[in-house]
Amino acid sequence: MVFGSDDNKLYAVNTADGTKKWEFEAGGQFRTNVASSSDGTTVFVGSWDNKRYAINMADGTKKWEFLTGGNVESSPALSSDGATVFVGSDDNKLYAINTADGTKKWEFLTEGNVDSSPTLSSDGATVFVGSDD
Repeated sequence: MVFGSDDNKLYAVNTADGTKKWEFEAGGQFRTNVASSSDGTTVFVGSWDNKRYAINMADGTKKWEFLTGGNVESSPALSSDGATVFVGSDDNKLYAINTADGTKKWEFLTEGNVDSSPTLSSDGATVFVGSDD
C-alpha cells in the first residue's frame, strides 16, 4: 500500500504486517491518491510542491518529476495503454504526461484551478475533468 501524508512524505507499507517498506520526501504535502502502472513497478502522485512524481515501487526512488505552475491536488488517471498520466493543477491546466520519461505531451488551459481528478471515457479517447471555473 502507498499513501501520502501532510508531513511531505509518501509511504509504502507492507499490508501483511504493517512494516514500512520505504518513504519518499517531497517539498510539499501529498493530498492526492496514487495511480499505479499496470505492471506495478511505478506509482504516480502529485504534491503541493507543484510537482507530479513517478516513484519506483521497489525502493521509493524518484524516476522523474514534472513541474506544474501550482499545487497538484488532482489524483492521476492513467491511459489504458499506460503511456500517459493525466493530472490537473492549480495553475488552471490539465496535463498529459508521458509515463516513460515525464515529458509533457500536451496541456489544456481552463479558467480555474483543476483540483478534480480526470476520468477517461470507456474507449480512452476523451478525458473529462472539472475546473473551478
